[in-house]
Amino acid sequence: MNLPEIIDNEALKDIVGSKNLALICSKNWKDNGKIEKILSLSLSSFKQVVLVPSGEPESKSLDKISQELDPDLDGLVALGGGSSIDSAKMLAILKAEKSYCTDYEFNKKKITKKLMPVIAIPTTSGSGSESSMYAVINNSQTHRKFTITHNSIVPSKVLLYPELTTDLPRRITISAGMDAFIQAFEAFFTKDSNPISAYLAPTVMSSILKNLSYVIKNPGDLRARKSMQKSSFLSGICINYSRTGLIHTISMALSEYYSNLHGELNTIIMPYVIKYNKNYYNPPKEEMNFLLTMSGFESLNSFLDYVISYCQELSLVLTQNKIPDKERMIKRIFQDSELCSVNPREINEIELLKIIECVIE
Repeated sequence: MNLPEIIDNEALKDIVGSKNLALICSKNWKDNGKIEKILSLSLSSFKQVVLVPSGEPESKSLDKISQELDPDLDGLVALGGGSSIDSAKMLAILKAEKSYCTDYEFNKKKITKKLMPVIAIPTTSGSGSESSMYAVINNSQTHRKFTITHNSIVPSKVLLYPELTTDLPRRITISAGMDAFIQAFEAFFTKDSNPISAYLAPTVMSSILKNLSYVIKNPGDLRARKSMQKSSFLSGICINYSRTGLIHTISMALSEYYSNLHGELNTIIMPYVIKYNKNYYNPPKEEMNFLLTMSGFESLNSFLDYVISYCQELSLVLTQNKIPDKERMIKRIFQDSELCSVNPREINEIELLKIIECVIE
């Protein structure tokens, strides 16, 4: 498993000064002056500055951008949240393979070429894309998200710099933080869990439960922001070793119909999935005890009840952008052929429909 090297800002400046790199970021990051002020990097230090649209990476947009990449690039520097980092990962694939984004939907095409490296500078704390082997892309034609999974898209280096996160809007802080929490939660409780994720995930969950509420009230606190960045980084490693589960799979299906941020959707869905699986969560005793010790709960039920109430107290609501098609959602969910084998409780179409109806009605 490839894992990124964590670097400091001085190392980043040395790398940028010695290689032909493209900066991948949104227009907001290019124009707000923070690259120069906080990172002490001149935009002219990059061979190319590539602006990606804000929001979920769109296949049509990335296909076009890939055709405009400088042919002599040595690598990509992704500055932004998970969407910008995922965009850079996808662009590295497209440049090497001379292909289109949707070629990789449902694993229709394999990655066979060596990819240029991606250096990740996350400006949110949640997706874990800076350390994960996943990239989530939105099919511009069907408006359906799909995930690309490959060890070669793990960023080679990552700069964790909390100063870049202090003025995040409250909504993004919550969405990103809960996304990292849920990634760790699912990596811990999935049937596919392994010793690495079982050790890291309780550390991530306890840190986020401790720091997220504090960061919401004290957004400029660098210590807490740094802890959230580390939690995001580790959550990405967790899902490299143990995949996510039913929460994320339902979220991917609902995203076609609701305009909520990814972490918001996950948070809204989470209580219903926990209630469905609650009596079937059965991690090994040693791992369970470690989770309870780290999080400060006396029993698994008390931990799960707290997580449910924590999600509900955030008072997130669905924002519908078109009428949901429940049958299409269920079909989309079961396209994930491994879901039934990793969810703690067996799931079928009838039970899945009940969960979806609870979430959206």
